[in-house]
Amino acid sequence: MPKTRIEYPPASAYVHAPEDIFVSAIGYQLLEAEGRYYLYDTSTNAIIRVPAAVHAILADYFRLDLCELRSRHEASLGAGFNAAITFIEELIHESGMLAPFQRKDFSAILDRTILEQVFSSKLTGLILGVTEQCNLRCNYCIYSGHYSGERRHANRHMSWDVARQSIDFFMQRTNRDVETNIMLYGGEPFLCMDLIESCVKYLRSEFPERQPVQFNIATNGTLLDEKTIDFLANFDVGITISLDGPPSVHDSNRVFVNGSGSHACVMNNLRYLRSAYPQYLHRRVAVTATFDHNEDLLEVFDFLSSADLQDVNIRFNSVKTTDFEGYYVSQEQRTRHEKRIDELVEHHVRSVETSESFNHHLFESLFRDVFINIAGRNIGYAPIATHPNGTCIPGYNRMFVDAEGVFYPCEKFHIPEARIGDCHNGFDLDRIQALLGRMVDFCDEQCQSCWAYRLCSHCVMHFNDCGYISNARKRERCDTERKRFRRALERFVQLWEQEPQDAVNVPHSLHATVKTIQSARDAV
Repeated sequence: MPKTRIEYPPASAYVHAPEDIFVSAIGYQLLEAEGRYYLYDTSTNAIIRVPAAVHAILADYFRLDLCELRSRHEASLGAGFNAAITFIEELIHESGMLAPFQRKDFSAILDRTILEQVFSSKLTGLILGVTEQCNLRCNYCIYSGHYSGERRHANRHMSWDVARQSIDFFMQRTNRDVETNIMLYGGEPFLCMDLIESCVKYLRSEFPERQPVQFNIATNGTLLDEKTIDFLANFDVGITISLDGPPSVHDSNRVFVNGSGSHACVMNNLRYLRSAYPQYLHRRVAVTATFDHNEDLLEVFDFLSSADLQDVNIRFNSVKTTDFEGYYVSQEQRTRHEKRIDELVEHHVRSVETSESFNHHLFESLFRDVFINIAGRNIGYAPIATHPNGTCIPGYNRMFVDAEGVFYPCEKFHIPEARIGDCHNGFDLDRIQALLGRMVDFCDEQCQSCWAYRLCSHCVMHFNDCGYISNARKRERCDTERKRFRRALERFVQLWEQEPQDAVNVPHSLHATVKTIQSARDAV
């Protein structure tokens, strides 16, 4: 792929829409990296390198006439002024870029017939909240009592009757030809090992024709004794273990009820898994590292790249800072974090150039927006009838059932206003449609002229404001999302330019990632 432009979508890829569906605004972002200038264009979802003169005049191009433009910029740009005008006009008239926003129609998701089909035969994911209790008291836990509007740890545990009814209800509404996932969630699920065994054995015996349904458990990893691990491996139950880094980092947040750290216990259990079931560890064990910006990212990255965690799929999360009472990160710590990011980028680029050892999978997890969302975006005009942001249909692929059998859209959005049914009476399609309607109305108002709407991954849970649904909170999240994707776009072009010319042939490079995604799409 040429270095002069990051994306070269052909003009034939763009189907110009009728003039009457255009709105006045034009969506784009000007970017800078490594002393070069770039344009992200919303209409085509493309990123290109542009001359410095284009970067200098583009904003004025859309609000001033040519005489005013010339008066303001020609003296400073000289011959570059006419070249910049020609460049912009070619983008508009030949490449189809910098087109006014098309007015989008988000309403298709409200079609009642489609909703009835989805919730009668197309469910793909069930999450059972088997307990609200935990044997740890992690400082950043959403249920720690530090978050406004969230529940605290409690002694509510799911009964076998609720679990069985929920599994039956879910399985009867799935498509046997589509992958199905069931997750057990807490608190700490292994406090209810008897219930876990009952759920797994029941599913395997009552729905043998659906084997293997992917069973997964989110755990803090402290209760994985040999008997439990034997059961998990024999029944091929996946687990995702929380491990934040070396002892000094992990034990600063992830502590038992008595205040002692949990790191040694988790690591001992991981070592037993490696020695007793190495293939199971490789296939079905993952680690989630929740990163606290008060810690040293490089120290965490190095630990998670150690031999003890080889071949384990690791994914980064960040501490949820919204509504976290007392959480603070100083400017000094933020500056250190950015420095660490730059050091990791340098290491990645060096490893692409020299094949130096580096944990590329962990790097990609840290830069998920770059390697997944930006690299994987569709190039070309978006359809007029489109999906509202990144939202799913509530309850469709992450149907969450709490300890009492109440249904919610997912495990992250279980406030009273988000109830969508229960295991005794089934789904409440009116409430599901109302939640989606809220999202559609919001998007119709806020997304029509948002430059980042094609990258956006918001969903209905982002209306949650301390336990209540709020448009104001959603708008705050929109601001956060735009900043997030601007940073991701800048990081994308930085990596693209720093990687060597032949990086497209180097596994795990950004160039190779883009090529692989594009080749997969071309093959469909």
